[in-house]
Amino acid sequence: MSVRGFSAAMSEVFASARRLTSRKSEPLPSWHASHWIGEPGPSAGGRHRERAQLKPAVRRLRLLVDSDAGMSTAEYAIGTVAAAALGALLYTVLTGDGVLSALTEMIQRALTVDF
Repeated sequence: MSVRGFSAAMSEVFASARRLTSRKSEPLPSWHASHWIGEPGPSAGGRHRERAQLKPAVRRLRLLVDSDAGMSTAEYAIGTVAAAALGALLYTVLTGDGVLSALTEMIQRALTVDF
């Protein structure tokens, strides 16, 4: 893909993202997930024809923009556990004897510097 083609594809993706984010949030219809399990969803009319004409690279980029941007409950749970583990590790390291003695030595050295 040339630089000009990539630039055009990216401008199309960002234009699509602006259109998607400018819409008011509404509850998802009951058929929302049906096309993911092989059942045909309702026709999107002109928008479907517009997407069918896009080049494959643009379609792939557009899928990234159109996909769900939020985290699922499992991802939140993993993130929470990881944050708690990192906090416990930092607490253990910072309250250990090595760090305490290093900080004490550094402060004493700073206070006893001759001017």
